[in-house]
Amino acid sequence: MIVNFSIPVDAGCIVLIDSEEIKDYLGDDPTRMDILEAVDTTVIQGGPRSVEVDPGFYSITYKIAHWQGDDRGNDRGNVKLHVPSGKIIVADLCHIIDPEKWQDFLTATDCLRSFPNPSRAHVINTGGDGNFTLNLNIKSMEKGGK
Repeated sequence: MIVNFSIPVDAGCIVLIDSEEIKDYLGDDPTRMDILEAVDTTVIQGGPRSVEVDPGFYSITYKIAHWQGDDRGNDRGNVKLHVPSGKIIVADLCHIIDPEKWQDFLTATDCLRSFPNPSRAHVINTGGDGNFTLNLNIKSMEKGGK
């Protein structure tokens, strides 16, 4: 599956994360951006987005040009992600986390440096704020993550 996004960033990063990892931090605050469902298309889709997949392990190759350079062709452009919920959230999490819970979330993740289940989240450091085009190539891995 190949999906393309235009992700607004205000916290200096985009996070690929299993939806279960942030469900307790979401709320209905009207200042938060909606998480729209992504479709399998080459058309660029505005973010934040959710990508529906079968529960399991995924190899994700990403391409993003950002303030720190271009991640194409190096190790930072490949990630293994465990997605037991079947839904990958692609977003700057400051846009979707309830503002009343944002500080608790930052504390729980050491300011996005350490997630409770690290195999279920990956942070792409954009080096700053802006609107970034992100291409994801999502491939299912064999059972057990091999």
